[in-house]
Amino acid sequence: MLLLTGSPGSGKSHQIVESVRAELRRGDTDFRLLVPTATMAEHLKNQLAREDLLLRPGAIATLARFVAPWVREYPEIPPASLELLVDRVLSAKAPDQFERVARLPGFRRSLSELIEEFSSAGCDCWRLAQLIEAGLPEAPLAGAFLAVYQDVEQEMIRRGWAPRAVRLRGAAEEIRAFGLGPIRRIYLDGFFTLGAPELHLIDALCSQAAVTVALPSWEGSAEAREALRALGFAERILKGPARRAPHRTLVTATNIDQEVEEIARRILEQVGKGRQFREIGILLRSRTPYVPVLRTVLERFGIPARFYFSEPLANHATVRYLTGAVEAMLGGWDHEATLELLKMAPSGFGTTPACDRFEFTVLSHLPGNGLKQLRELSDDPKLHSLLDRLSALAPWAGMRQTPAQWAAACHTLRGLVRAPAIDDGVSHDRAAIWRSQAAALAAFGEAIEEAAGALVSDQPVPFSDFWRALTLVAGGTPLRVADGRRNVVHVMDVYEARQWELPVVFVCGLLEKQFPVYPSPEPVFPEAARRALNNAGLSLTTAARRQREERFLFEMALTRATSELVLSYPEYNAKGEPNLPSFFLEELALQPVKARGGIPACARRKQNPPQRYLEDRDVLNNLRTQHQVMRPSAIESFLQCPFQFFVAHTLELEEPPPRPGARLSAPLQGQIVHQTLSDLERTGKPLNAVFQRVFEEACQRERVLDGCRTELARLKMLRDLHRYLDRAVSFAGWKTSTEEQIRFPLGDGIEVSGRIDRFEVSGDDQAVVFDFKYSGAQGIRNRIKGYEQGRYVQGALYLLGLNRVYGYTPAGMFYCGLRGDVNLDGWHIGLPGLERVGTACTPQAMWEQLEAARSTALRAAEEILRGKVEAAPEDSDRCQYCAFMDVCRAFGKTAPAATGGAAQ
Repeated sequence: MLLLTGSPGSGKSHQIVESVRAELRRGDTDFRLLVPTATMAEHLKNQLAREDLLLRPGAIATLARFVAPWVREYPEIPPASLELLVDRVLSAKAPDQFERVARLPGFRRSLSELIEEFSSAGCDCWRLAQLIEAGLPEAPLAGAFLAVYQDVEQEMIRRGWAPRAVRLRGAAEEIRAFGLGPIRRIYLDGFFTLGAPELHLIDALCSQAAVTVALPSWEGSAEAREALRALGFAERILKGPARRAPHRTLVTATNIDQEVEEIARRILEQVGKGRQFREIGILLRSRTPYVPVLRTVLERFGIPARFYFSEPLANHATVRYLTGAVEAMLGGWDHEATLELLKMAPSGFGTTPACDRFEFTVLSHLPGNGLKQLRELSDDPKLHSLLDRLSALAPWAGMRQTPAQWAAACHTLRGLVRAPAIDDGVSHDRAAIWRSQAAALAAFGEAIEEAAGALVSDQPVPFSDFWRALTLVAGGTPLRVADGRRNVVHVMDVYEARQWELPVVFVCGLLEKQFPVYPSPEPVFPEAARRALNNAGLSLTTAARRQREERFLFEMALTRATSELVLSYPEYNAKGEPNLPSFFLEELALQPVKARGGIPACARRKQNPPQRYLEDRDVLNNLRTQHQVMRPSAIESFLQCPFQFFVAHTLELEEPPPRPGARLSAPLQGQIVHQTLSDLERTGKPLNAVFQRVFEEACQRERVLDGCRTELARLKMLRDLHRYLDRAVSFAGWKTSTEEQIRFPLGDGIEVSGRIDRFEVSGDDQAVVFDFKYSGAQGIRNRIKGYEQGRYVQGALYLLGLNRVYGYTPAGMFYCGLRGDVNLDGWHIGLPGLERVGTACTPQAMWEQLEAARSTALRAAEEILRGKVEAAPEDSDRCQYCAFMDVCRAFGKTAPAATGGAAQ
């Protein structure tokens, strides 16, 4: 019996693998290599297979799989089902101390992890009861936890399940009694430490075979190494082969996005020098927050990568679609929730043009519920077929069936998923989607059976009970989709990396609280209680042990690279606050270098430049016909961004209808205020009556929901209108006109047509134009600034039109903001009573302004007719409010490009 120990990188695993190679070369089959994880077993199998060494099934296996033949009558409780049992125990009889938090998912999960920790330490509820009775310091919640632990163990016994520790001890007894069959040699590798149940099993293995164990020599494994020596293991301390230390680089980036882009950049540089993707790895302390960012950036840079992380089954798009269908049914087919369901790709309807049209129709009719009402909004046969399948779920809500019957019913849910048409010669991404969907459906079927087994009842139960069990199981079931590509970058956590050595390794996220991680204090068994339990013979995690483990993980990460090691961290978080670098970095004394940003030339893909002008002659002829008459607001849209004008006024694409809560939008409020002022001038009726009628008509037309927000907006608009009437500029003896249509020639055969909010005409035919805006003081200042920059021309064009059509002399133009206080600003020719309003100018200056606006508008019209469609916003701050931002290329000019066909 041999114990191999040493620091990370000392060659323990290398020696174990060499022993397995020797076994295989001799043709021996009477050995087993046991490792802690399935992914590690897969990695070793692939490594040996690439060396043309033949492996029998089971020659390399996890410890759980190895002991399975000896404990078939004691199946291990699935991790997701443990949380389900905790939930059922808390729902049925939660201790008083836990009553207020019993239904919280986080608390339920923490209790499950605590039960797993005690079970793995070989402490069942009966032993824990004795320890608690003997007295534990600072653990007032220990008794409540014990009550839950006891009930959970009883539930496990009812179902025939056994904790991992019980199974290992049971396997040990079976092996002592009946032997190992043909197995003569056993190797254990990849374990950081060994608990009491594992040591008990190893003792039994030693009685039947020659056992070799590899353990790292760090403080966390000291007890396990001492126990193995007590069992008679001869310890061999390995120092590792002499090799040149990898070159180390410390990179700092402004934020996490720049950090990951720098990693991608360096990967491409390595590949450009001849290195393969498979020779590169990225190590993370944990999945969050880096995995989503890495997926996005590596894909954008065209870097193939394999992520050694599982995702909760419930998060998969196909499973979200199936669970969403049931949730929509239980919610009475609320139209907003059902629409989100129908838009999903697995429905088979969500990726069709008909779905886009249907979405607009449903949004405009919200709120609502019921499948019948949805059917009436479209005549698409594919939608009707899908709604027919969904309607079959409706009876479930009021039914009671046995768990087995509910399981059979839930298996029919996969009929809601459109099966893809499988073709040959598709891209890897397409094939990966197919594999992912198939794996998710298979795992969902297993989750259904697991939920039925957890309920263990022959009595009918309501569907809600079964569904809660299924959602808990799906939320706790890990899903890892097979990825057989070889030439990929390996992205994994530091635990997974223990069996890997690669030429180039990146270790990112080296920040305090990320690496190292500082877990929150455990409230049920605080540090003092844990130390007391460990003194009594258990092996529970303590804060000191966690700190030692974090240091060990960091030291191990440093040894995974054989040629180049790149360490990195972001200097600022998402809020722009400075991050605290990991204290581990201080010991390395590395001089940091700044991330360079951008991408190397090898990553750039030649792209067609964005189209600035349309070129088709027929299209240009149509433009001249379509835009022979233009509205001033459309011209301003072009001046802001030609692409925005093209989409909104040439293609006339429809903006998506607002959600119910957003229907009383700022534009609609502006329309209400404008219409009220016009009707007030036209009818002479009291403001309150006119406003109420206009408001109610607008709300009915736009299906605005009643509520406190609607009423608040109504009161604010009415208050603003009263304030305007009280403070409105008086033009004694002038004639007032509102909402008057005007049309006049601009030049070169182009006409302008629009509706003037209000204008005043004096007895000697001087005219002043008012352009109402339902905005505050800042909005009016922005208008004035935009006018001076040549982006706003509406007021000037209207004043010019009054001159062209009626012969009025231009005397002034004003922007009038009505939200909050009355804000009036603009230009006039020194009119009496307006000395403190706007800017006074000479009549000649006024004419020059009008001519400048006309020239600007005419140039814009000419560019429109020439087919200019360039995405070139004049004021990029306004792009965030553009309804067509998702199809705009203005933000793509500086985005990194993909590499195209990366090696697979």
